[in-house]
Amino acid sequence: MKTKLITGAIIGATLFGGALSVSAAGVDNNVGTTDVGVAIVEPANGDEILTLKAVPKNYIFESLVTENNEYSLTATQIGDENGGNNQIIVHKNYSAVEKHEVRAEVSSLTLTRGKDNLGTVTVDNFTINEKAVLGTGNAKALYTDSEFAEGTQTTGDYTKAVSSATIGFTKADLKPADKLTGTITYTIGEFTPTTTTP
Repeated sequence: MKTKLITGAIIGATLFGGALSVSAAGVDNNVGTTDVGVAIVEPANGDEILTLKAVPKNYIFESLVTENNEYSLTATQIGDENGGNNQIIVHKNYSAVEKHEVRAEVSSLTLTRGKDNLGTVTVDNFTINEKAVLGTGNAKALYTDSEFAEGTQTTGDYTKAVSSATIGFTKADLKPADKLTGTITYTIGEFTPTTTTP
């Protein structure tokens, strides 16, 4: 019976580091300490995340009625009336670039006259900081992670302030006090290299 107990002790010592000790390291006078270490590491392939944190509050345009029914307008207000809330902000948890991008698409415009809904108007073109945004269902890359980080391979929050926006559409018989409303939808997608036609 004693032989079995001794054999068990030897096996236990082998499995747990080769020696049995009455007290663990870091214990002195019944006070023990354990070191804590946190290592910040790069995400594994596929775990890189670009998070959209903020987008501009408004793009406001104004126009007189045009003679040819064509409207090509520049925003008179971006964000709020004090010039704030005009930024696209993302957080990047990886150092690499060309992994993700922010995409944007514009909806059709809803035309209202008083309380009456008069249908929708197709947007022919829309730009944000002189970058073209396509129509509904055609989200286009607006900024890549590399553009946000200005090419540096770092992590953190990155901001692009929107200083200009334009819209173009064609609509006959608009009248003063008519309102046209729509939305820009921003999404995150995987980076898509730009292809050039030879």
